[in-house]
Amino acid sequence: MVTSSIPSEAHPDDLAALARAALHRWNLPSDADARLINLSENATFLVTAAGGHRSILRVHRAGYHTPLAISCELSWMKALQAETGIETPVPVAGIDGALVQQLGTPDIAPRQLVMFEFLDGVEPDPDDDLAAPFHQLGGLAARAH
Repeated sequence: MVTSSIPSEAHPDDLAALARAALHRWNLPSDADARLINLSENATFLVTAAGGHRSILRVHRAGYHTPLAISCELSWMKALQAETGIETPVPVAGIDGALVQQLGTPDIAPRQLVMFEFLDGVEPDPDDDLAAPFHQLGGLAARAH
């Protein structure tokens, strides 16, 4: 699991309990489970199930963004992929049709949650020469403008 120095008011175990409690909001296999893989401004969970299912659940930090702001971010990601070809994660609607879900537990105030289709990839190694990937990223950013 990757962590950062950004403070979080919720304990990782409580966030994991919230993530697991939220899984019923999407059309997932009944044995789906969530494992915390990153804790920064949001908590990111890998959702897996027998049969190879994988998706990503993002649990937003409490009070950081409104549901409307998150919806705008999701729209921007969709447009970015459509207009530039940059591969972005595809959000998955809940069983109620909404992309942004909200749930709290007795231990955690309500938070927004978004499920994404899983994208294969690798995290860059900070010890590698990253000049070429950052040059490519700069070109993609320029095309997006």
